Amino acid sequence: MPILTYGICTATEMMQAFEKYADRLPTLQGDYTEYWTDGLGSSAEKTGESREVKDKLVQAEILWSMLSPDREEPTALIGEAWRNIILSTEHTWAYMQPDQQPISDQILQTKLGCFDKARELTEQVMDMACQTIEDKNSDVLTVFNTNTWVQSGLVTLSKEIAETYQSLQDAQGQDIVCQKLSFGELAFWAEDVPALGSKTFRLKKEARQGRVPESAAMVLDNGIVKVAVDPSTGDVTNLIYKGEEFVDAVSSIVCFLILVHTMWFVLTVLQWSNIVR
Repeated sequence: MPILTYGICTATEMMQAFEKYADRLPTLQGDYTEYWTDGLGSSAEKTGESREVKDKLVQAEILWSMLSPDREEPTALIGEAWRNIILSTEHTWAYMQPDQQPISDQILQTKLGCFDKARELTEQVMDMACQTIEDKNSDVLTVFNTNTWVQSGLVTLSKEIAETYQSLQDAQGQDIVCQKLSFGELAFWAEDVPALGSKTFRLKKEARQGRVPESAAMVLDNGIVKVAVDPSTGDVTNLIYKGEEFVDAVSSIVCFLILVHTMWFVLTVLQWSNIVR
């Protein structure tokens, strides 16, 4: 009987040992994707949601320290939120044999429940962090930056807020350029919000005069693609490529919307006295 010897080695040393038998080891070729990561693709929406929830929880904790440095954090609640975030992004998704019921669906529902629970608990933490400044009757809007660097970014106020308020001013009473979007939201650009700080604005019920400047130069044309933008809504009204129009003017959806995504949270980091969601 051969004598077996054991030793602790690195991955490199292990592969070097295998190389001695390279000419005798069978070789297999082809695609061998790990089946246990298929859930990332099959539930891409939940995966993306989980990443947003994770960022929001980090920001909620930072915002708590900014607004209530002397108030104890709900550590148990935050810990449970993190536990569900970790479980939601952990690689195990469902039972190895999906046709076996009800165990397959039970395991999947447990997995999806981690996503929902993480979102629910994170919202609770954010609400608790903001409750010290929340005033639903206030017309003051405060933009918070939870990053450790100065940040500028697009702020989009909900349709419900935009139905009451048409414009806004900065802390010095200067009008801020803003725009009513086609879906009813009110958007503006918050410039140079201090690191771990904030900027305050006051919402106005009156529309800002000359808010949308009159201009005929709302067309971009590089000789290949021609784009025309509605100056009052910001919507793309014409998109022409090689002579073909890609905007269907007779459709119920008559425009393309340009969506801007920023790494700071317009809907979470940016809070105001009435708490933007």
